[in-house]
Amino acid sequence: MVQSGNDNVTEQHARHGYWRSLAELADTPEFRAQLEPQFREAGQPYLSTEAAGDVDRRRWFQIVAASAVLASAAGCRWEREEIVPLTKRPDRRVPGEPYRVATTMDLAGDPIGLLVTCVDGRPIKVEGNPLHPQSGGGTHVFAQAATLELYDPDRSRDPVERTAQGDEVRDWDRARAMLRARFEALRAAEGAGLVIVAGASASPTLAHLRSQLRRAMPRMRWFQHEPLGPWAQAVARYDLDQAEIIVSLGADVFGVSRDSVRLTRQFASRRDPAAGKMNRLYVVESGLTVTGAAADHRIAIAPSDLPKFVERLSRLVESPRGHGSGGGTAGDSSSSAAWERAASVIADDLRSHAGRCVVIGPDDPVLLPQVARINQALGVIGRTVRYFAAMPDDVQRLTDADLDEPAHTLLILGGNPVYDAPCDCNIAAMIEAADCSIHLSLYRNETSRLCNWHLPQAHFLEAWGDARTLDGMYSVAQPTIEPLYGGWSAIELLAVGLGLEETSGRQLVRAQFVRLFGESDWERRWRKALHDGVFAEKRLPLSPEVALAALASGGAEARQQAQEQESEPQQSAAEHRVEVVFAPGDGVYDGRFANNAWLQEFPQPITRLTWGNAAVMSPASAETIGVRDGDVVRLSARGNELELPVCLVPGVADGAVVVALGYGRTEAGRVGGSESGGIASVGANVYRLRTAEEPWSLKGVGVYKASRREPLATVQDHFPIDTTGFKARTGRAPVLVRQADLEEYRKHPDFARHQVHVPHQESLWKEPEYRGYRWAMTVDLSKCVGCGACVVACQAENNIPVVGKEQVIRGREMHWMRIDRYYAGPADQPVVAFQPMLCQQCELAPCEGVCPVNATVHSSEGLNDMVYNRCVGTRYCGNNCPYKVRRFNYFNYHKHLADARNEVLKMGANPEVTVRSRGVMEKCTYCVQRIQAAKIKAKNAGEAVRDGAIATACQQACPAGAIVFGDLGPAEGPPRTAVARQFADPRTYELLAELNHKARTRYMARIRNPNPSWGTG
Repeated sequence: MVQSGNDNVTEQHARHGYWRSLAELADTPEFRAQLEPQFREAGQPYLSTEAAGDVDRRRWFQIVAASAVLASAAGCRWEREEIVPLTKRPDRRVPGEPYRVATTMDLAGDPIGLLVTCVDGRPIKVEGNPLHPQSGGGTHVFAQAATLELYDPDRSRDPVERTAQGDEVRDWDRARAMLRARFEALRAAEGAGLVIVAGASASPTLAHLRSQLRRAMPRMRWFQHEPLGPWAQAVARYDLDQAEIIVSLGADVFGVSRDSVRLTRQFASRRDPAAGKMNRLYVVESGLTVTGAAADHRIAIAPSDLPKFVERLSRLVESPRGHGSGGGTAGDSSSSAAWERAASVIADDLRSHAGRCVVIGPDDPVLLPQVARINQALGVIGRTVRYFAAMPDDVQRLTDADLDEPAHTLLILGGNPVYDAPCDCNIAAMIEAADCSIHLSLYRNETSRLCNWHLPQAHFLEAWGDARTLDGMYSVAQPTIEPLYGGWSAIELLAVGLGLEETSGRQLVRAQFVRLFGESDWERRWRKALHDGVFAEKRLPLSPEVALAALASGGAEARQQAQEQESEPQQSAAEHRVEVVFAPGDGVYDGRFANNAWLQEFPQPITRLTWGNAAVMSPASAETIGVRDGDVVRLSARGNELELPVCLVPGVADGAVVVALGYGRTEAGRVGGSESGGIASVGANVYRLRTAEEPWSLKGVGVYKASRREPLATVQDHFPIDTTGFKARTGRAPVLVRQADLEEYRKHPDFARHQVHVPHQESLWKEPEYRGYRWAMTVDLSKCVGCGACVVACQAENNIPVVGKEQVIRGREMHWMRIDRYYAGPADQPVVAFQPMLCQQCELAPCEGVCPVNATVHSSEGLNDMVYNRCVGTRYCGNNCPYKVRRFNYFNYHKHLADARNEVLKMGANPEVTVRSRGVMEKCTYCVQRIQAAKIKAKNAGEAVRDGAIATACQQACPAGAIVFGDLGPAEGPPRTAVARQFADPRTYELLAELNHKARTRYMARIRNPNPSWGTG
């Protein structure tokens, strides 16, 4: 199936319009029920009990107990190593005044620089560090949710030893003595019998300790395990800001992947049609991803056809006239013929931009070498892409380990291999066979419960560490708070095992800093690194690069293994067979964040699903199998089975089923599931189908329709804009998201302002005059990729509660900001667009006139304010808001804080934001607390607020830089600020301008850059 972002888009819009979901396109009764007004007849439920499921009061309190419904607290937490006695207040530290600490989050070897806002010694908010090349000031959802993980009451608090009598809680002295004694014996045996399993890490200090351990114990074995890779021989570092043509082959570079924040920023920097030459993005994939949604042209292709497409593209690039083109791999198929024509158009575009393009390949040992060969032919290796070694030379992949070789001592540093290792890699047996197994982790998870010893791990926000990027930038990780429950970092545990005199993380990292950058002026350099979070004065050497010949050799070996695997006969028959595509969990990653309620309730960008995973398939595949949304299917392969509800998504390749990893945890905690605590798992564990040889897709999987249904907690059809009438809403939907191709934009730059005729409008009353600040916001739809970092950032900043799966199904989620996903065109070939939706801050707000208690009022600066202690919960304002951006507290989500176990949750609240109670309406405030803080600071300095001095939480988190906020300035005269200039841009339009609300939030129309030859081949 070939999908284009510009196959006569205007004609598609006229024929099909924009539609949010398949239910809307089909105009189902369920969707029409969503369009009913908020005020129903007495006794009429919002949704049927069958659809929503019975509310389990105990489960609801378990969820909110670990959610972000936090309240302010007065406790102070400081570093244990007190350089300045607390009898004397530290310099520049004012009680109650926020300050920032620069640190680094190393997520599976992919470091990102952060600035953590702290109040009275407790971190409350995470932002990106603009000095760090991987961040540039933006973040991903996992960094935004880090504070909730830090304060999770389910985190491990004490070392636990598994004995014949049961689990025994031990003190840290006993754990330290055990570790030292065991490692002393291992050193005497040169490390024979020692096996260490660790995740990927970018830490130079950890690498140095590993080399020390290798010298002291040369017979030890060190294995790396990361469920999401790298699985290939190399990792690639791309520079998209240098590429005019980008081709992504089975890689979701803007989603959950390595370098996603940096690559999103670079891609978006070249999507402004007025700022220079736009890039062009082609995407070839099986499932629909945020990268595919951002594409100018997209091809939906079965996983088994992707290698054929790559081979075809390689031949066309290397042979300008496509010699050997008769070797079409499946020329008898019309869909195959279509993608072969597409490959020819892409190859021509790449060759015409040789040296200024890049081809991005998947993390696949077979395909990555082929993609590297294409890049070499285009002359871009060393320009827009470099290939680095996936692992150090002295480290092996866990899946390559000889598990039959017994381990005397098995040390597992982080991770959860019992849960997330491939199904053909029996880690549990390896643990049981070891004389002593030790697991360091944040939680006592599935792996910890099988090990002899579990040691609590320090969270990255409370531990020292360091990291280096592939291109040599060094950064420091420093604690923002004293460890809440003690806990060791991996480097501290290794230092104890090595018998070093100095085992504190600070001393270990500082000593490594001196080794890297020399003793000359090291104290000043060290302080500079701590202050900035990075050390930019000197870059470290590049990581070891991989030669193309080595990649090709490894690719040939992997290809042979894949062919042997493919030749294995199927062991069972099924009426329907599909190809399963394994995808990272958009919220839970590989499962490590399964106990984070913010991320469980985070709507996944494409499916808009919360609280679980699903079998995502195309409508055509569902029709073939005989299922619909919510039907449960059983997937079976090689004796392993699992059940998942069906979720229909247009744009998924026919015959493919996309399943998200990271769900189905059995020992995650009170949010993600705990068998020991009697709490059901969230979602299903897809790792049971995944093998080491086929980590990203599996062919020949049997699919059977089960006899039950399961409601999906999806938010896509919640809060549809303008519910005054279905026909009116359908006609209006195409102009909510406005887009054009580059050629049309150049002819008519102001096309977005003329898609709707807005007659001359007069107000019924005298409009207010704004003589001071006029706050406003713009959202550039050309840059937004729908990643959702803004949604979680808003939740963290504004103490927004989590409500749980049952309440989400009832349409009661509390997010102040949502990202509406729209389709255009037919269901089998949709064009996808995202539109962040928040309070429009209308100057003539329809919510204000209907509030009987004056709880929603207008400020002198144009903000639509909420006075919470006036609100009596009539919800008239929400019913009168055509944008549907107001949220109502149906329950008291803070009652759980009375439980002593949840006392720690109070530390994570933003003390500048009111915690709302039951019966109160709430909404986006443009982060008014940040506005007031900047105004006070400017007033004390005797000046006006500078442009750019205020960044809302959503704006600051956005990796694409799609959101701009500021003061519009005087109504007369030329625009003086960034937001005022964007208001004046001809691409900018007001949503539902015909209603005369005079919204302060405006949108910039989306511009695509299609290839004119795409539809002519």
